[in-house]
Amino acid sequence: MYSAEPKKFFRTWSDRLVSRHNLWLEAVKSEDDGDFAQAVIMYLKDATTCWQNGLLARAALSCSCAAGCLQRTNHNEMAKILYSEAAVIYEEHSKNIIDLSIRESLWALQRAYENYIIAQEEIKAQEAYFKYASLSARISPFFGKEEAMQLLGFKEVYARNLPAYNNHMAITGDIIECVEDFLESRRSESKLKALGTAAAEEKTGEVQ
Repeated sequence: MYSAEPKKFFRTWSDRLVSRHNLWLEAVKSEDDGDFAQAVIMYLKDATTCWQNGLLARAALSCSCAAGCLQRTNHNEMAKILYSEAAVIYEEHSKNIIDLSIRESLWALQRAYENYIIAQEEIKAQEAYFKYASLSARISPFFGKEEAMQLLGFKEVYARNLPAYNNHMAITGDIIECVEDFLESRRSESKLKALGTAAAEEKTGEVQ
């Protein structure tokens, strides 16, 4: 049947995929387009929704992606707060999923370790490392700890200062609100306090 309604044309494959109801895909598209402020907001809304629905791995991923956007726009203190929270969620997922999948539990510990490293929380990173090492050493009686970790693809990374980027993004009230909503949903009081300090430093920097 002929329809008089004009056809909608898409510029790219990502335009076809993105639905206004899909927070994750909106976030990815915004990041690809260089709209980091919108990407942070969408990633955090997705992280909050996923956390509330028990989707821990997805919540951690979105949280980490939001942190990455903040890092790429040189908001490192706020980025480290979210990297740290992503690491905590990955650890929770590792603990919850171990009865169903040891491989995924190990994967989540690797991600927790990496996010702690970027957040510059070396003690917690080492704790995640030792959890991974302890579990991997028990998988096969034929391999020692180091051999098992190498076989499973564990990659050790080292703490370093976050690099500077040329991208610029103002920290808006909407971004602060989304970070607060996510941390409040997680009942992460210590990170809410750290957020208040980071936000105050952002305002001071803008004034100067």
